[in-house]
Amino acid sequence: MRIGSSRLRHPAAELAREPVILYERGGTIRRVVDDWFRRGRATPHVAMELGNAEATKKLVGAGLGLSIVSEIAVKADARAGALSLIPLRPALHRRIGIVRRRDRAPRPALQALVTALEAAANRARGGANP
Repeated sequence: MRIGSSRLRHPAAELAREPVILYERGGTIRRVVDDWFRRGRATPHVAMELGNAEATKKLVGAGLGLSIVSEIAVKADARAGALSLIPLRPALHRRIGIVRRRDRAPRPALQALVTALEAAANRARGGANP
């Protein structure tokens, strides 16, 4: 059965059977991935730990294992046919935020971004658009 198949009942367990190249311990992405495996009651076979997506993609492309990285990091490689992009079930999510100085009012572009993000978050929670 192909890894990433929608028929998999325990995708974390399936992935854990393969050599996995992960981000270094201590970072946010690594914690999210480790939690995903824990929720799936699986312990990954960590072949390597690296600090960036580009090096990870090169090692995956060389056949040294598979990895879990953000979709945006691999989208162009998948479009070019160099790597396969397979959605995880259940999907991984992480929280991010905007950091800015408190002593300055946000510029119009930043305020527009914040407003758009708040509206998208509200829609995702099932609320109406403000």
